[in-house]
Amino acid sequence: MSIAKTLEFPMPLECTPSDSPHSFQYFSMAAPDIMDKNMTVQRLRRLPIPEAKVIRKLAQHSRQAWLDRYQSVMYSHLGGVVAHYPLWFISVWVAFLDFKQDVRGPWVKSSDWLAQQTRKVSKRNPVLAELVDEARQILSMLPWGCAKPAGLSDTQAAFNLWRFSRPNWLASSQQNDMLELIRQKVDADPALAGKIRIEGVDLTTKIIQAFKAPNRFAPCQVPV
Repeated sequence: MSIAKTLEFPMPLECTPSDSPHSFQYFSMAAPDIMDKNMTVQRLRRLPIPEAKVIRKLAQHSRQAWLDRYQSVMYSHLGGVVAHYPLWFISVWVAFLDFKQDVRGPWVKSSDWLAQQTRKVSKRNPVLAELVDEARQILSMLPWGCAKPAGLSDTQAAFNLWRFSRPNWLASSQQNDMLELIRQKVDADPALAGKIRIEGVDLTTKIIQAFKAPNRFAPCQVPV
């Protein structure tokens, strides 16, 4: 599924912060209710999930709850709803939270920012506006759960590329991606390959160390 399609995927609502029940009030000794696969998926998608801090606590306590012979989890934050679901529902709730925080949130903000930039430059520089929109479309077509395209510096998930479409600091991974693309171009040009060597950002740390404490290195190790 592409990043664009993933952002359109229906997600359950998250309850607003309130006086939520204690985390252990969500656990039950009763066995999970018997329901078919379709009904299980519908409940996961449609029923509002607890607020984030409650879900994190449930995830922390779930193993101990299982050891204490609890068999199911309930939507205790929803008044009048008495049903018992498998304990793995908690893992799905955590996955919803992580997706919202790590994927959907950053990409929605990136898409809004790119659309704003496109509107700003569309009149005075239509070519640039077209390039910005093209970049947005290409990024949104990437499969969100797969590794980044071959030829980049590592195999982190493709959804991390959202950093390229917002005015924020790039992580070392994204900096290495750009350096890797430059390195490939340099290596493909014999005239440049014999003069220039491109390294990742890890080398920067070594250079700073050598600059701050040159006495720690032998003369042949410190660039002149």
